Amino acid sequence: MNTEGAAQSTLTPEPRVSIYQLVSRLITSLQPLAVRRNNILLNDIPKELLVNGDQHTLAYILSQLVNSAVSSTEDQCIHIETVLNNNHRMIRVKDQHTHIYHTMEITGVV
Repeated sequence: MNTEGAAQSTLTPEPRVSIYQLVSRLITSLQPLAVRRNNILLNDIPKELLVNGDQHTLAYILSQLVNSAVSSTEDQCIHIETVLNNNHRMIRVKDQHTHIYHTMEITGVV
C-alpha cells in the first residue's frame, strides 16, 4: 500500500518483439501484390534481432515501408534488412534496380 499519496507506477516493460517474425508475416500478407508486380521479397533480418516496443506500431510502420517499396517497383528483388549506421540500427527496405531505400531507425534492441 502506498502511504504517501503518490501514484504507484503501473508501467510494465514493453514486450520483446522479433523483427524477423514481423517481417515474415508481412511478406506473407504482401505476397499477392508482390506477385502481381513480379517482385520477390526477401527477409534478411537476423532471426535473433529482438526489440522492446509495441508490436502493432512496429508492424504498421514496417508495412508502410514495404508496401511502398512493392507498390513502386516491378520485376525487382526487394530486400528487407538491418544496417548499422553511425551506431544507429536501422531497418532498410531496398530494391536492386532503383536503389531507393526506405528506412526506419529502431531503438531498444535487446
